[in-house]
Amino acid sequence: MLRGWRTALSTAADLKGFNVHGRIESDCIGELVDDVSSKLCKTSSSYLQDNVGIDIHLEKVKSLLEMETSDVRILGIWGMEGVGKTTLARAGASFLADVKETNINEMHSLQNIILSELLREDKKYVNNKEEGKRLMAHRLRFMKVLVVLDDINHHDHWEYLAGHLRWFGPGSRIIATTRNKEILGMNNVVHEVTTLLEHDAIRLFNQHAFKGEAPDEHIKKLALEVVSHAEGLPLALRLWGIWLHNQDTTMWREVVDMIKRESSPDVVKNLKISFEGVTSGNVK
Repeated sequence: MLRGWRTALSTAADLKGFNVHGRIESDCIGELVDDVSSKLCKTSSSYLQDNVGIDIHLEKVKSLLEMETSDVRILGIWGMEGVGKTTLARAGASFLADVKETNINEMHSLQNIILSELLREDKKYVNNKEEGKRLMAHRLRFMKVLVVLDDINHHDHWEYLAGHLRWFGPGSRIIATTRNKEILGMNNVVHEVTTLLEHDAIRLFNQHAFKGEAPDEHIKKLALEVVSHAEGLPLALRLWGIWLHNQDTTMWREVVDMIKRESSPDVVKNLKISFEGVTSGNVK
């Protein structure tokens, strides 16, 4: 054990420090936080580079959040299933995925996650949702937080996870994604995530179907047919692209014909076909 301590101390001695001699300590801390934050932002946003067409929405969300103001604000991200709401919102400090999958009576489990992540303590805080409301309002009211509630579909999600703006400290931001605009209320800012424009749709599909390789002219034409049936929906484009990657021309033709038969204006309802294709490798 003594040898381990010596090794650790020797390693620590070689680490670079931050010289605060002759300077105001609070200013130095502020500079350090800004430096670390900038690096974290670059890291957290790097995964977005492959998500075609999201940059415009990301800039709009940033402008709506107005992070430089000290008010507490809720931003709703609204759109149809599969359009990319979760991807857009995933940069949150406390990210709760698939909120709708949690039973209303089990809401305290999500409250415990929020409290654990924001208070940096891995423990169970509350045993019921009413207790959770009281504790969140008490413990978070002086903290500047960024919380993302992904896929909310019930008013109770608001009541027990972001019940009142007074729960959170000045400058806090709460982001919620949903397919039901009415849940967001009339007083909150809402950003609609729309489907992709044609050139972005083609780019996203090609990214997964060809992975930088150049297809022959016949497959290019089939690819355009697939893109047209996806109607700009990122989930469909991504999934069908993965499905068709490295397939021969015969398979492409069979898949395109099947998509034509099975697709409807509501593309999401028919994505089960593609899931079956990805998992089985067969066209049914």
